[in-house]
Amino acid sequence: MCFSFKKKTKAVNQDRRKSNFEYLEFLEVHAEIGIQSRKEGGYTFLEKSYAPRRLMGNVELGPYMDRPYNVIEDEYYAHELQIFRPGTWKRYEASAFQTIRINIARATCSKVHLMLHRKSGYLGIMKVIPGQKGSQARGELNILSVTRESPFLVRLIDGFLSSPSPPTEATPENTNYYLFMEYAPFRTLDHLTQAVKGVGSNNAKLYALEIACALDFLHQRNIIHRDITPENVLVLLSGHVALGDLGAAIHMDGPTITNRVCGSYVTRPPEVWNNENYSFPVDIWEFGATLYYIISNMWPFVHAVREKHIQQILSGKMLFNSSFSEVAIDLLTKIIQIQPSSRPTPQAIIKHKYFEDIKSPYTPPFTPHELQEMYHFGDEEALVRELVAQLK
Repeated sequence: MCFSFKKKTKAVNQDRRKSNFEYLEFLEVHAEIGIQSRKEGGYTFLEKSYAPRRLMGNVELGPYMDRPYNVIEDEYYAHELQIFRPGTWKRYEASAFQTIRINIARATCSKVHLMLHRKSGYLGIMKVIPGQKGSQARGELNILSVTRESPFLVRLIDGFLSSPSPPTEATPENTNYYLFMEYAPFRTLDHLTQAVKGVGSNNAKLYALEIACALDFLHQRNIIHRDITPENVLVLLSGHVALGDLGAAIHMDGPTITNRVCGSYVTRPPEVWNNENYSFPVDIWEFGATLYYIISNMWPFVHAVREKHIQQILSGKMLFNSSFSEVAIDLLTKIIQIQPSSRPTPQAIIKHKYFEDIKSPYTPPFTPHELQEMYHFGDEEALVRELVAQLK
């Protein structure tokens, strides 16, 4: 999915279901990255190139389709009597899917499998959430319904319920929730970072820009992600990245704040460690910790002893080696601020000079062919190589 830019037209909004994944309208003027329409106050991303072949039958690849990924989704929807609608669930039919690989990713409260939709040949990830976590599942579906409009967030395809009745707080605990989402064959930014021992300041800026765009999209819609880590940034078939795992995300009503502890040990900001109320700036701190890590393959703050780890975080002092450029250090210094109110917004991050030399259209730091050689894919090795071989 190589992105270029295109001036917005009325046609963009005429069929939202078809244009959701093709276009992302920025609500404010973002960074100056070579876009002629910047002065008009909004940009739109147009997806092109890198359309994966459709899978057919017993995981055999069918004819290559030179069409955007969302068109393949349209084929999926063409076989569904009830088209996906935000906040709705359909009855899960196991016979409609073929399991390609079970437990494809680690998850605390769910199971994640690689599945093939038999009729359409759509290959995706099925996240299975038990009924005891029904509230989480319903919340995640509602948020994922919104994020379908951004190419920088993992794409939700459909939502299912194993029980025929609509989900409520009284839904039986033996009822499973199923979230069918797009497949990212190149794993996560954590895998990529470890494979190359840190991608460096220059390569990291492209990934950071796409993550920042995802954050801006969420914050514009009053959504806090609350668990931004390299493990939750997926590397798509195109080599671009998409922010995923919105299980901890929360929709905020206006400027309200929360104090529920969440996030990972190494990215959790000071206010969460201090059990203080927090809001959108928690995502900014986590973004900064993630950027530091993907540049250097090291965390800005980490200690096996919890008390010393917290002391490091509360000091706010980072060490920078030769992996960090001066402009990257400047951005990270502005982001890693103890006081949440001192941290920049996603839009301010995007406008930072760290990104000023990124021109449109741009390509990912590593091509799909390079990515497939970086690390082993286990049972998916043949599948990934076949997908990459069929890219444009």
